Amino acid sequence: IGSLQYFVAYATLKPPGSRTASAIVGVPFFQSAASIEEMRVSVFTNIINLFALIFIALLGLSYLVSRWLTFPLRFITQKLRKTSLDDINQPLVWRTDDEIGLMVKAYNSMLYTLGESKAALVQTQRERAWRDIAQQVAHEIKNPLTPMKLTLQQLERNIQQGSTTPDKVQHAVSTLLTQVDTLSDIASSFSSFAKMPEP
Repeated sequence: IGSLQYFVAYATLKPPGSRTASAIVGVPFFQSAASIEEMRVSVFTNIINLFALIFIALLGLSYLVSRWLTFPLRFITQKLRKTSLDDINQPLVWRTDDEIGLMVKAYNSMLYTLGESKAALVQTQRERAWRDIAQQVAHEIKNPLTPMKLTLQQLERNIQQGSTTPDKVQHAVSTLLTQVDTLSDIASSFSSFAKMPEP
């Protein structure tokens, strides 16, 4: 009507039991710009809310899926952190033959190799300790043997030259007895060390 625009809604009226329309009703109405803007804002707000809800749902779903996917790696990482040379390491159990199963097999193989290496290391350390002890004991035994040998050589020379006196013999015997006592102390200490409890 002139420059004024309006909308018309139409509906057909049919009498009961008839297929033909007996009348058409037209209802003109106006829709203001404010109500259109309000409707746009409402639709836009509903769309943003829907996308926000979908985003939050997808975020929660992706968190759960990532936890489920990374569980095997976290499981293996925790076991690797607990692996040590001091404690007894338990092998991992994984029922499937996927990539994680291959990692678990490699880890269990590494544990077996680590156990063998640990046993070899303990044996090597034990042998090295006994070697060091034997070297120290041999050194301690040599210390008293040298004065004993020198005393016996001097006593032998005095006997051959005929210059043996009771004082020289007494001094030689005293030196020998002192060195024998030293050797006896070394043997007792070594015997006591051998009887020590296992650490």
